[in-house]
Amino acid sequence: MAFFALSIVPIGEVKELYENTLLSHMGDVSGGAWLALVVSIDAVLVLSGAVLTSFVGVSGLLDRMTLNRVLPPFFLKKNKRGSSHRIIISFLILGVSVLLLTKGEVTVLAGVYTISFLAVMALFVIGNMFLKSDAQNFLDRNMLIG
Repeated sequence: MAFFALSIVPIGEVKELYENTLLSHMGDVSGGAWLALVVSIDAVLVLSGAVLTSFVGVSGLLDRMTLNRVLPPFFLKKNKRGSSHRIIISFLILGVSVLLLTKGEVTVLAGVYTISFLAVMALFVIGNMFLKSDAQNFLDRNMLIG
């Protein structure tokens, strides 16, 4: 995709003019206004799917964390349809607050996402190191290895 972008749009224009709309501009240049519209609609659908997936994932995660007594039982209340509305509303408030704090600037939001992703990956590494050291201590205590 990057090679295709560079073959259609000069690299100087990418940063100056099309930093946030590169794909729709590529569609406009290569196929006309109809392709730019199709790319834009596809981008909205993909973003909607990502938001829906995040709500479903957070609902399951926080529900499990509440059942494990990491979070208060306040979040366990379910509505008539069986969903945890307090978790969903809390996540919505959190997401809107991040949007308001960054004033909707895409580059700032991208930075927030980058830092969040790197923090999650770092915690994954730290968790695996803890699991490995705990497993090693368990094996040493039970003399399963020499």
